[in-house]
Amino acid sequence: MKRIGISISNRRLAAYVWEKTPFSGRGLAACEIHCADSSITLEDIRSLAARLRELVGGNLPPAVLSIPPAESHIRVLELPVSDLEDARIIHVAEIEESLPFDGEEIASNLLPMENIDGGSGRFTAFATRLSTITRFTELFTEGGFRVERIVTDAVSLLCAAVALQSERSFSLVSVETDLILLTVGDHKFRKIRHFPVALLASPELFHNESQAFPESATHLLTAGSLPDGGPVFPLVSASPLVPPGDFANPSVVAFGASLVPFSDRITHGFSLGNSGDGVDESGKRVARLRFAAVAAGVSILSCIFALEIARWTSAKQ
Repeated sequence: MKRIGISISNRRLAAYVWEKTPFSGRGLAACEIHCADSSITLEDIRSLAARLRELVGGNLPPAVLSIPPAESHIRVLELPVSDLEDARIIHVAEIEESLPFDGEEIASNLLPMENIDGGSGRFTAFATRLSTITRFTELFTEGGFRVERIVTDAVSLLCAAVALQSERSFSLVSVETDLILLTVGDHKFRKIRHFPVALLASPELFHNESQAFPESATHLLTAGSLPDGGPVFPLVSASPLVPPGDFANPSVVAFGASLVPFSDRITHGFSLGNSGDGVDESGKRVARLRFAAVAAGVSILSCIFALEIARWTSAKQ
């Protein structure tokens, strides 16, 4: 089975093709397209598809799109449930008011976090606009790709880091598309923050904001260039993540995205949207949440009403 992972960033599209074999896997191809404009165009996507056809030959396998941090929102949640499916049902109500768009526009999903205190119910939620999912899906479909699912750069980085590292616990700094800080434990997020890359222009502010991350763990710098080639202060040792294969400057994010369909023990089927049906499913998920919330409210009111009737009847007797 083969999958294409695609990283979307400012003026750059990067792709990585991974082939899953019964006992292992291998990278088949990697390439990138530099875009003339700051926004990705249909011609850019068609150029990427054409280049991949040259490298892979024949029809292209399904693709996983990794949307950049600027297009998504991260929320760390403490929920009253520990089951992932239950959390996926109720989490939208927890993040809805904190997002800069209406509930009907929410496309979201979440992953369990490492329970460092022995408790449960910690999750990382990712949300974007449903119109963003629709736009990317339609654009890449028209450009020649079969979009299987859409994830975020943080999820792609988690899959890449787990695949490339043997440590159970380590921290990761990515500047490939924006500034993402992760601490991973037991193949899950332990901590996660997203900063605008412009924050690097203010060393003191970044240093204060990032104090929660430098731990006794391996600190890694993923592909990407820092302003003036400088280090990310005391956070990072010069140990880049390098995807497998003899490719020139392969994208770590694209590599991670290509692993997502084969990493269910990490991603638990995570997607913000799939081609066609998946986009509809994002809207259905919000609708199901609202229906469940209304049903729960009606049930509570019914119980209260029944209790009051019972009390009134008892008082009459």
